[in-house]
Amino acid sequence: MSDVQTEIHPGRLLFGICVIAGTTYLSFATLNYMLTPMLADLGLTSEQAGLALTIPSLAALLIVFLAGRLGDKLGHRRIIMACSLLYIVGAATVTLAQGIGMLSVGLFLQGIGVTAGEVVVIGLIAVRFPEPKSRAKAYALFGMALPTVYLIFPVVAGWLSTYVSWRANALVWVIGGFVMFFCALLLLPTAKRQPPGEMWTPLFAGLFCVGIVQFIGHAADYGLFSVPALASVGTMLVAFVLCTVFYRRSPEPSLSLEPMKNGNITIVLTVILLVPTLNTFFFVMVALEYMFGQSAFEAAVLMVPAQLASIIGAGFISDRLTERLGVKRAGVTLLLILAAVMAIPLTFSGTTPMWWVLVYACIFGGVVAGAEVVALNALMSSAPDEEGGNSAAFEGSAEEIGIALGVVLMTALVFGLGTYSLQTRLEASGLPSDEAAQVFAEIQANSDDPAAFSAYSHPLPDGQDASDLEKEAFADGLKVNGVAGIVICLLAAGLFAVHRPQEGDEVEAYAEDDAEA
Repeated sequence: MSDVQTEIHPGRLLFGICVIAGTTYLSFATLNYMLTPMLADLGLTSEQAGLALTIPSLAALLIVFLAGRLGDKLGHRRIIMACSLLYIVGAATVTLAQGIGMLSVGLFLQGIGVTAGEVVVIGLIAVRFPEPKSRAKAYALFGMALPTVYLIFPVVAGWLSTYVSWRANALVWVIGGFVMFFCALLLLPTAKRQPPGEMWTPLFAGLFCVGIVQFIGHAADYGLFSVPALASVGTMLVAFVLCTVFYRRSPEPSLSLEPMKNGNITIVLTVILLVPTLNTFFFVMVALEYMFGQSAFEAAVLMVPAQLASIIGAGFISDRLTERLGVKRAGVTLLLILAAVMAIPLTFSGTTPMWWVLVYACIFGGVVAGAEVVALNALMSSAPDEEGGNSAAFEGSAEEIGIALGVVLMTALVFGLGTYSLQTRLEASGLPSDEAAQVFAEIQANSDDPAAFSAYSHPLPDGQDASDLEKEAFADGLKVNGVAGIVICLLAAGLFAVHRPQEGDEVEAYAEDDAEA
């Protein structure tokens, strides 16, 4: 493979980036629909399934900083092609899996491939689209990839798992890996290879993030001072010490802390961490199944308009607002609007019509997708030119930690208040509360694993129908999601308002230039 740097037409390059990004989301959009038939076919227990499902997210965090470094030094095209091969091998192993061993290995390899690919393409955009206006449009189109995949493939996955086989979905992953490989081969530019340097510091930094996410999950499941939680703390300490030792001993450590020295980047990373904690699409899906009796597949179909709204928010709203207001004011505006949107669940009750919940999902999807794209643009705009991959790695790790916090803390709030409300209502009616409370506990148990987080929920426990009192109780739980969401969004908007991008004047200038023209 030649080390001579080549150029690709920007439109062709951006098309390749968006397709590659889309393929990295395939497994996240479809894995939950494979879960139930996969458990039955392989004879796995729920504990084994939970173990297997933790593997992709842990593999993702482990490799995230290493992927950013290798993309910057060895070339984005080379690394994405290598990631796609891991993706293919991992997906093929899942397709052929006969037990927990093969399944775990396949999910681990695939988790590395898809996460590394996503981090590298984010860094590639920063390198290839340095001009503020083109960069904003590039990240807007990149942001459309996720909702586009969620628009199509959950419905496809539900149909395949129901009428064909769960393995057919894994075969779709294999096809996605090949698409990723040939897009990188044909549509991405080659770049000169540079020595990557030592690899220990980014690897231990990733292990440190793994420890954080594991601690969040184990502390919620077993207790703050349980053996698994303390073991996670031990992992964090060992990773931190080893990373520090290698960082200080290396004359040129591969893990760059330059992005974290910029206070503006730290602020934006905090915003990127906060937004996923809302976990709102998940709760909407549970509401569709639990309050309105929809199956997981039917709920996925009903969520199609919300995903369309997310595409519009990521691809058009973010771009138009950034062009008119600049990155900073666009981000603050969208986060304030999102805070207002989070007030809608305060109107929910057990008799709320389904169409109103779907309207809420559509509005939320459009606004949150736009806000996430603007935040990503703000982060990468503030990053040094040579730190694109490294900054993308920090973005990926912040998002994963935010997802873990959302899955654990927000579900505890929602289901905790829902359970309390249900027990109070049942006691007031003189009815037994144990059975109904058990339903809430089972739903929450299906929601506690950060690796299983998705815009789509697991099917509800079989044979359970929600009574009117249970629907009222779950509506009360959704209200706490709204209240907590308002607080989170206002905090994020305040942080975004005080951050000052390194290129702030330059980023906002193009809107004024266009107006003058």
